[in-house]
Amino acid sequence: MSVMTNQYPDLEFHPDLSDSALKLSLHRVLHSGSIMNSALERSCQRLSARYRLLCSNCPEPLWTPWLQITPELRRQSEFYLPLAAIIPVIRRLIRLSCRYEPFLTALPHSFNLSWYDVLSSFHPLPASADPGELIRNIAADESLRQTVLCSLLNPVRYGGGFGRYCGQMEFIAAWLKERLSSGDSPLQLLDAACGSGEQCYELSSLLQKSGVNGERAIIHGVTVEPLELVTAAHGWFPHDKERQADFQRKVKPLLAKGCGRMIRFAAGDVEDPEWSGESYDLIVCNGLIGGPMLHEKKRIEHVLFSLANRLKKKGLLLLSDRFHDGWRRKTPHAALADLLVNAGLVSIECKDGQAAVKP
Repeated sequence: MSVMTNQYPDLEFHPDLSDSALKLSLHRVLHSGSIMNSALERSCQRLSARYRLLCSNCPEPLWTPWLQITPELRRQSEFYLPLAAIIPVIRRLIRLSCRYEPFLTALPHSFNLSWYDVLSSFHPLPASADPGELIRNIAADESLRQTVLCSLLNPVRYGGGFGRYCGQMEFIAAWLKERLSSGDSPLQLLDAACGSGEQCYELSSLLQKSGVNGERAIIHGVTVEPLELVTAAHGWFPHDKERQADFQRKVKPLLAKGCGRMIRFAAGDVEDPEWSGESYDLIVCNGLIGGPMLHEKKRIEHVLFSLANRLKKKGLLLLSDRFHDGWRRKTPHAALADLLVNAGLVSIECKDGQAAVKP
């Protein structure tokens, strides 16, 4: 059984909130100690020189935490310290940090207008705006590096957490009741693009309340970014301590009831035709289709065909998105319903997002 891509042949994680399990998982995905090398140091020196040029030629205020960034500040920053000079160095830093090829397309700085805006996306907020100094500090300090990487590869988002898709969960509860009454088991469930894994735990709780244990069901949580897998399996949010406390408070009683035995988190890309050889009774794919990373019609069509092919007969596919309202307008519900039909599915009514069944 595998839900992983060939790129990450060993990256599968089981839910465990212990510090020892977290350390083992971090060792599998991140390098320890200092990662500074001569090439990175030369890049840091060049960036610091550009930053000094900015400071000597621009009036106050220079960037400081919580500064209101104005168009004029952005213009000055881009003139003396362009993002085009900084982003390749940040990407090199991230690649040096990881034992795998990181998913860099979704980094916050891909959508930022200036270096000042990128600084505002870091957690914790840097004390200095000198990119050379900041990158040097991150490269040298393993704990700081882990926190910064998590803030970049699993950023703080408004609306993240549990309870995002209540209508969808009610729909699944009704579907599950009907499915169990027919005696079908064991059940295979997939959360495609699971992110930090909250819905996997919600699904496990729903199954457990319905009398289904880990021997009669398996839940695969799949995401393209391996560091998210660590977050999902271990409730690790070093850049967002409030969310970490809330996550662990909600997951702990579920693990005590044995819900964690149903869940496996693994790396996989839903756009990769080789990402899984499994077949599923239920697939949920939330917060992805219609968002900034996946909104072109051809790509959506490709992903829907891929997901439909992994459904068992009478299997259910659910799609919803609470994150990207502006982007989602590019893929209205009517257009998405047509694409589901084109993928060989029968669209059915669901009050939260889209639903379709494989005939």
